[in-house]
Amino acid sequence: MNILSPLSNVSETIPLIKSGADELYCGILSNNWKSSHNKIFTPNQRSPSSANLKSINELKKVSELTHKYNKKVYLTLNKQYTKKEFITVKEELPKIINTEIDAIIVSDIKLIMHLNRIDTGINLHLSTIGAVFNSEACNFLKDYGIKKITFPRHIPINDMEIIIKKVKGVKFEAFILNGLCKYIEGFCSYYHGLEKSVANKDDAIRRKVKEILSSNFTKSIAKNIPSKIIQIASNQNWIKQSDPCEFKCSSNIKIPTQNNKTMIDCGACSIYDLKNAGVNSIKIVGRENVTQKKIEDVKFIKNMKKYLHSKDKNEFITRSKKIRENFLGSNCKLGRCYY
Repeated sequence: MNILSPLSNVSETIPLIKSGADELYCGILSNNWKSSHNKIFTPNQRSPSSANLKSINELKKVSELTHKYNKKVYLTLNKQYTKKEFITVKEELPKIINTEIDAIIVSDIKLIMHLNRIDTGINLHLSTIGAVFNSEACNFLKDYGIKKITFPRHIPINDMEIIIKKVKGVKFEAFILNGLCKYIEGFCSYYHGLEKSVANKDDAIRRKVKEILSSNFTKSIAKNIPSKIIQIASNQNWIKQSDPCEFKCSSNIKIPTQNNKTMIDCGACSIYDLKNAGVNSIKIVGRENVTQKKIEDVKFIKNMKKYLHSKDKNEFITRSKKIRENFLGSNCKLGRCYY
């Protein structure tokens, strides 16, 4: 079972690999993208300021360093693209292919079909934003070249196992640390990092948000939203919240509000069940995290993997909780459980 670690800077590559990462994933915010589009939306749903490499040349360096250690690196191109954005992505693809990365993480069906048609020689991995919930969807995407699928966060491990048994020739990945959310990411258009720009009174972003909210497209959607939801939403000062993902709503996934720095989203004690279910890799969230946080996360999960040989699941869980306290400085009562 591989550990997939986030990366946002070339200098993080070797430290993360030496800490135990088998695979790395990253995004790019190139000058070409920034000059062609507004500064709110990146090609990969994450903050433009801290979660992305700055150029394709940097991606090339990460690729070279990663392969030197016989590890793999993946690029996230997992936004649902507008027509104009899709043109930009296609323009950058030849340079991306030349970096010799191992896979592109995708979600947009038109990009998946395009990449499958031109046969880049690079594997395609489906992002959780691709939102597949059953084996039929997995097999459909397999026909378009998808080699690995990231399960959405809300899928129970028992269901993962059923899907994995019904889908041959595809690898599967599950979340293990950070970034737990009660929403289905494939149905969410929130951009992490947007609220910071708004809080900093960036007039350009405020104008763009107002433009989006007042557009005919948004208004046409709003007509079909139940009045009760409109009423709830109107009482939320969401655009000024420090984390709009904590928007108050009813959900069958109960996640406590984060109110201290020791609160950590974690599914480490479920690695035992994930492995037995047939999951091939476990994903750590947090491209925007500082380097030391990423390193500690990888070391934590690597130490968990040492005890996968345990025949007793309860023994593994007991060990995992002790390792968590040692590495993360908090116990499970101060966290949010993935599974």
